[in-house]
Amino acid sequence: MSDMTWIPVKSATPETTWLPRYLLAAVLIRGANDGAVLGLVLLAAREYGGDSGVAAGGVLAGALTLPHVIGPLIGRLLDRGGDSRHTLAAGFALYGVTLGAAAVMLGRVPFLLVVAAALTAGCNGPLLSGGLSSRLGAPRSLALDSGSWGVATTAGPAAAGLLAVQAGPLVAVLVLCVLAFAAAAVTLTLPADERRTQPHDKREPVLRFFLRDQTFRKAAWCFTWAGLGTGVFPVMTPLLSTALGHSAGAGGLFLSAYGVGSLAGSLVVAARPPGIDPLRRAGWCVLAMGACVAGAAVAPEYWVALVAFGLVGVVNGPFIAAVLEVCRHGAPTELRAQVFVTTGSLKIGAASLAGATAGALGAVGGRAVLLGAAVALTIAATTPLLVGRRQVRPEQQPSAAVSRP
Repeated sequence: MSDMTWIPVKSATPETTWLPRYLLAAVLIRGANDGAVLGLVLLAAREYGGDSGVAAGGVLAGALTLPHVIGPLIGRLLDRGGDSRHTLAAGFALYGVTLGAAAVMLGRVPFLLVVAAALTAGCNGPLLSGGLSSRLGAPRSLALDSGSWGVATTAGPAAAGLLAVQAGPLVAVLVLCVLAFAAAAVTLTLPADERRTQPHDKREPVLRFFLRDQTFRKAAWCFTWAGLGTGVFPVMTPLLSTALGHSAGAGGLFLSAYGVGSLAGSLVVAARPPGIDPLRRAGWCVLAMGACVAGAAVAPEYWVALVAFGLVGVVNGPFIAAVLEVCRHGAPTELRAQVFVTTGSLKIGAASLAGATAGALGAVGGRAVLLGAAVALTIAATTPLLVGRRQVRPEQQPSAAVSRP
């Protein structure tokens, strides 16, 4: 079987007919994931209190994001498996089970067992990011998919925070688990994308493909540095808020503005897709994001910083859509899911590293760290814009399409 290439079966169902169900599943699982980070932090603070609670919450939040580094391995499950609906749905259900187990066990069993449960939940993270996105093909669909992250970033933590206040953090996390189960159920209603094999065609390792292909080297550079730039937001926005004379909690509005702006930008791109090369488009977008983050860092008033974060989001939506389009049109058929998952893992892994580093640098102030984030975003734009331009090659199609009976 190692010498076989998996060829996706063309579905007779138009993408537009099942896209609403796809977006519902995406918002449910991604919102649950974004809210789970806050929910576990609040639960750890309640169970342990003080500095111990803060430290425990940070470890659990890291456990949910760290497994993204194994994204290429998770992507192989989709490329080598049959109907990806079953793999995705099983992953979402496992996420709900293990996240719920971590929440219920917290404070009742040794902490290492709780971390193990959170790590198991996090191993499904690559499925809810690039794994889910790999099912899409149309540029408008990819733009709307990037918008689902804006909804998740805004609604997930907001729901977790509200439920934690009204019913307690344990109930909040368990409700998020229910959302993960709902996402699994909706995913199973999507059309099948079964794969078959063709002999005598060797599969190239995805990391070697990234190193060999110029377009994807640029995309990887761009997405990784973008993750380093945006990953400091959750840690630094409370500090920026206090520097501008508001409470640390008011920094959450910066993140909300970022999420709403991202959704708006994605909707604009979905309504009117740009005609320029997606890799160069990503470069221009991330350059504009850097300028807006710098504006937020030096803002003289709170409302100026709030508008700046909204503008960062407005450009971030098209940026994500552009990178997804690069993956869609440039990835070999047999590596498609792995390319999507690996690209997402690079950004999320870099964001996790940036968040941890920002926490250690908190003493220098939110403004200084955000200026560093603006520099990282500017660096992200260098390879797409300044290093030899090459159009993304047309998507590789199998020589003989296989139709589902």
